[in-house]
Amino acid sequence: MVTDNNEWAKSRTELENIIQEAIAKQMDWVKDSTFSQIDATRAFLSSFQKLAQFAMFKTNVQSGGRISIPEAERQTVGIEEGMPVQVIIFPLEKK
Repeated sequence: MVTDNNEWAKSRTELENIIQEAIAKQMDWVKDSTFSQIDATRAFLSSFQKLAQFAMFKTNVQSGGRISIPEAERQTVGIEEGMPVQVIIFPLEKK
């Protein structure tokens, strides 16, 4: 009878250790998954923020191919003199 109790206690201890190890692995997996999702979300928001900082306006091409960015748009997106900007051009049809 004592042997059965000792074996039962040993089996129970082994089972508890297995359960604790499984719980630790699940917690590590959840933590890793959460951090991966946080990193992906941060990257997305950073990219989205850059896309959201844009201005759209119409202007005429001046001599030498120059265009002007209106002051309100420069202020809105934080453009300062000497700052590089990306320009995408779509010609408009004349009325």
